[in-house]
Amino acid sequence: MSELKKYTKIGNIIFYVGLTLFAIGFALKNTDVPASYSNFSTPFIVAGFVFLIATNFFRKKRSIQKN
Repeated sequence: MSELKKYTKIGNIIFYVGLTLFAIGFALKNTDVPASYSNFSTPFIVAGFVFLIATNFFRKKRSIQKN
């Protein structure tokens, strides 16, 4: 996987964890699994979405170039 260059290392980790949680929640929602597992889909989707939004707070500082 290519690294997202505009985020810090922690930001990248949070991004991939959030993406994984969102994908698991989405998969549980759209497949034929027992109801007990299907109930976990919404919290996984919400947690993944929160992680993806939190990634924006871990951007690298932009350096000012002097001419």
